[in-house]
Amino acid sequence: MRALELDPSDPELHRILGIVLIKRHRDYASSRRHHEKALELAPNDAYIVGRCAAFFTFAGEPERAFGLLDRAEGLDPYLPVWVVEERIAALYALGRFEDVNRAALDLPFQTRRTRFYRAAARIARGDIERARILIGEALTDDPSLSIEYVRSQELYEDHDRMECLVDRLRQAGLPDTPQNGAGPVASH
Repeated sequence: MRALELDPSDPELHRILGIVLIKRHRDYASSRRHHEKALELAPNDAYIVGRCAAFFTFAGEPERAFGLLDRAEGLDPYLPVWVVEERIAALYALGRFEDVNRAALDLPFQTRRTRFYRAAARIARGDIERARILIGEALTDDPSLSIEYVRSQELYEDHDRMECLVDRLRQAGLPDTPQNGAGPVASH
């Protein structure tokens, strides 16, 4: 809040504050205002536009997230994977499970997040074996991953949507808590 007092025109500050308001307080209304302000202040900043897409997926507006991602990719076709992977989350939120895997495979590499969404989409389609392989790959890369981690990162406003994701990941073999005493790994 002090940084906002010093520079209320910093779009990245608004975007970050918007995510913090969800993580700490589940305050989606205030988060929306900060994400909208970030977009207003930086309509042609591909990174800001692309990262704001996550808020709209979490807030139940994955179609708007797609529009933002299209705009961001039009501004900069070389966005980092952690921006482009928002498309996978939006596809999942829309129930387009077949498209989740196709879109993820277009990425230059798989992240823990893309593996989670691919696994959940596979469970939704009844492919438990492949879902378990994806979770196994994610756990091989980072044995501390767990449902606890997913709950800290995937910030859906809709409780039922969140619980469905968690249930599918649990079916795919993701443990509830970190194994071997490892804590959740921070996200970027």
